Amino acid sequence: MKVRIASIQYQLRHIDDWDGFVRQVDFVLNAAADYCPQFVLLPELFTTQLLSFMDNDDVPSAVRGLSEYTTSYIELLRTHAVRHSYYLVGGTHPNLREGKLLNTAFLFTPGGQVHRQEGDVKADEREPEGPLPEPVGKLFAVEKRKEVVTPGKNWK
Repeated sequence: MKVRIASIQYQLRHIDDWDGFVRQVDFVLNAAADYCPQFVLLPELFTTQLLSFMDNDDVPSAVRGLSEYTTSYIELLRTHAVRHSYYLVGGTHPNLREGKLLNTAFLFTPGGQVHRQEGDVKADEREPEGPLPEPVGKLFAVEKRKEVVTPGKNWK
């Protein structure tokens, strides 16, 4: 089985507001859709671009503030996954759950489902302390496309 994957190179540039973020995300995800991928991958923590318009010089506080955009982020990426019928791995996004800051990875499906996997946000994840933990993760069954679509065939 052949699988087409679009891996997004996302430029973190200054934006003025949430709408600026939406415009850039729309552009890259619509461009990826032109290649008819089954999977689209966004970079880890690409939503840190939102910090460029937030008025907060305290980095830990600002990162916690990103969690205020979680609902909007989910709706934006879910809409693209459904519209373009691809599985969208939405990078990661800081998320507050019961007062704890988590680095949450999202998977959006063509059917509109949202799956998440959460892990702690640590100041320095490069140096593990003690033995490495057992891998934690989930496997997701995905549907095989019924037709083969080639880039350019359905371009508008």
